[in-house]
Amino acid sequence: MTILEEVLKEELERINRINKNIINELKELPSSYLSRKMINGKEYYYEQKREGNKIKSTYINKKEVESFSQKVKRRKELEKKLSELVKTKRQIEKVIGKDKFNE
Repeated sequence: MTILEEVLKEELERINRINKNIINELKELPSSYLSRKMINGKEYYYEQKREGNKIKSTYINKKEVESFSQKVKRRKELEKKLSELVKTKRQIEKVIGKDKFNE
């Protein structure tokens, strides 16, 4: 195996480890989003998520809004990073061939 193939194989292993970590962290984060509604001139915040064909809303206390918002933001960042890693993984697999990294 050439040096380049060895480096790419190591990079592929690193990507796989990072993917696992990201997926595990995503399991801990909410898969919903934050919605703000004005009712009678007052702001109310809701967690909204899809369950089948319906959207379920759950009220979020104002004290918890910032924390929930950070979790949603973190989830979006991780999803973007995961997507980029998958693209990189495909490129590496193309270069070294899928059968070579199993050696």
